[in-house]
Amino acid sequence: MDSSSSIDRERLPLEKQRWWQRAGVKPRDFFTWLILAGACFVVIWSLASSVWRNYQIREDITTANNNLSQLQLERDRLKSLLVYYNSKSFQEIELRRHFLLKRPDETVIALRSSQPLAGVATPEELSPKTIDAPPAEGWRLWWQFYFGSAPPVFTVGSTN
Repeated sequence: MDSSSSIDRERLPLEKQRWWQRAGVKPRDFFTWLILAGACFVVIWSLASSVWRNYQIREDITTANNNLSQLQLERDRLKSLLVYYNSKSFQEIELRRHFLLKRPDETVIALRSSQPLAGVATPEELSPKTIDAPPAEGWRLWWQFYFGSAPPVFTVGSTN
């Protein structure tokens, strides 16, 4: 019965035959090729995904190395600035500029100018200034906002 049904299928007109029947492939061979094609697809897919993952990891490593080199350059720059700021020459320059100090053996000559020199403190800047009252504390402002009056003053150790 099995052989007669295969003979009947082979006798079908070409329009009614399936494409693998027209190609002369038997159903058993067709499923074998289908399984092999699926396995090849899975292998190719896994290889492509691992290649893509390796590419992304390489890009991340390159970015991290670039960031590391930039941070090392910044660290070296900051170290050199620290050495310069701790040097006697920088301290002397800053004392002269901001506090108008001089060495004991130097003579200072004052020049009249319509515009003050950039970075030099003027006598008005060096004179003592009055300090305004400190701003109200945060909780006092909230108390005034909610209750409309100043908060009560509590003293420790007083008896009434």
